[in-house]
Amino acid sequence: MFFIFYDSDTGNIVDIVEDRRLHVLKNYFLKYSKAARRIVKTIVIDMYSPYISLIKSIFPNAKIIIDKFHIILLFSRSLNKTRIKIMNKDKKNYNKLKKHWKLLLKDNLSIDCIKYSYHRSFRKAMREVDIANYLLDLDLELKATYNLYHSIRYSISNKIKVIKRITFR
Repeated sequence: MFFIFYDSDTGNIVDIVEDRRLHVLKNYFLKYSKAARRIVKTIVIDMYSPYISLIKSIFPNAKIIIDKFHIILLFSRSLNKTRIKIMNKDKKNYNKLKKHWKLLLKDNLSIDCIKYSYHRSFRKAMREVDIANYLLDLDLELKATYNLYHSIRYSISNKIKVIKRITFR
């Protein structure tokens, strides 16, 4: 696997390292002077934990920022895990939770509140909003996870600062 790094201000690729293992990256970045490494103020990464230790040791003044794609991915996986847990406990609603999983991940603003269509699992015509509300009313944890996932999505898409600082120890 490759390690690609770029200037987050300009979007220009700075370099591509052919290996993303920690010792390779450490040797690569140690080629830069200590003064040059101290100038780095922020580093945006995925949640690959070796990067955090590397950044702390090589770039002493850099703040670590987790990229938005991986934050949304983390929360969507959490929502799906919660849905599956509820689905496996609730045999009556198992098929409904299984079939309509994408609806829970769908952007709130694009859920249909007007058009009725027949849904075999419910044996009647329903709107998407009715299905989502039915599923969310099944469990408080599912509803809380759903609300948190959509709050994070909304905050990221509208560039709202949610968390001021995360400290890695």
